[in-house]
Amino acid sequence: NFIPIFFNNIKNFILSPYPNINSIPEVVIFFENIVIYSLFYKQFFYKFFKKSRAEKMLKFYWMITLFLAVAMYSIVSFNDGTIHRYKIIILTYILIAYNLHLNKEKKILS
Repeated sequence: NFIPIFFNNIKNFILSPYPNINSIPEVVIFFENIVIYSLFYKQFFYKFFKKSRAEKMLKFYWMITLFLAVAMYSIVSFNDGTIHRYKIIILTYILIAYNLHLNKEKKILS
């Protein structure tokens, strides 16, 4: 009984203001999420199969970290404002940490 609720909460967390867009601030949040998800897609999935094995493993690690963070916060957040606040922090943390890790790897290799 927990598994369907768990995955439904994750889906609601990722698409948070989409089903109930009732005001202008929610439209702004929706378009901001589109920009953030496009940056996220470009960083993690764009030309994924052309990367080396080490880069794929690094991206996989950060995707698992993101999934676990989203899973944890999707259980405790209930309204769109709280979801958006958590989502921005999680996604920027993952993107910044991934870029720092990638830059560290490039410095080690050169």
